[in-house]
Amino acid sequence: MAGSARRRRWWLLLERHRRRLREVGVRVFGAAMVVGPMFLMAMAAPSGGSALARSVEYALSSAPSSGCAVRAGNDPGARYGGVRIPAADRVPVVSADHPSLTAARHRALRVAAGRDGASSASCSARFVWPLADPRVISGFDPPERPWLAGHRGVDLAAESGDELVAPADGVVSFTGKVGGKDVVSIRHGFLTSTFEPAVSGLDHGAVLRQGERFALVDGVSDHCGETCVHWGVKRADGGYVDPAAQTRHRRLFLKRAP
Repeated sequence: MAGSARRRRWWLLLERHRRRLREVGVRVFGAAMVVGPMFLMAMAAPSGGSALARSVEYALSSAPSSGCAVRAGNDPGARYGGVRIPAADRVPVVSADHPSLTAARHRALRVAAGRDGASSASCSARFVWPLADPRVISGFDPPERPWLAGHRGVDLAAESGDELVAPADGVVSFTGKVGGKDVVSIRHGFLTSTFEPAVSGLDHGAVLRQGERFALVDGVSDHCGETCVHWGVKRADGGYVDPAAQTRHRRLFLKRAP
């Protein structure tokens, strides 16, 4: 009886190990079925294929909405309209001719590059300057933390009575006093431009087209007296962007396929 019980325990132990081995084998086989084809596809695809797709998606999502694209060999478009474009404003991405791109991405890049009839003349900045003779006397200097002091916009040299034009299409979102200062704000979708000191006879909600006159430099401000107008651009999430950077011509550069 003792020998039979011992053999039964050994048999149960071996059976338990066999079951565990079968489970491990199934898992390994399943993983191989998933990873194997992916590995073979990666080996067959051009070098950097997955990184390429991510680069294209990032470039297309981060490109300025009003920007345009050119294909650059040795960066021939580093100058636009006689003005050199800083490297920070040029977004290098892959060529639209790369074989690992899907048809949809081919289409998106062709549209961005102007191959479907878009003219290079349509390349323009997102914003225009709000003054006829813009001269920045104090630049954008945001604080490291939202609660710290900083310069959340640019100061443009201006005199009382100078006309202000809308930097972009939008609607008047505020006209009046804030802390005793005369302020006018225009909402451009995700961004809002604010001017101080400025006064306007337009009503809240008035629709503006880019370049349309909407206010005068006038009123009360302790920002820079009567020598300038402060222009700030705030995002919907509460952060600020450099207004001057929004006025630069931006181009999306596509590298030639190797």
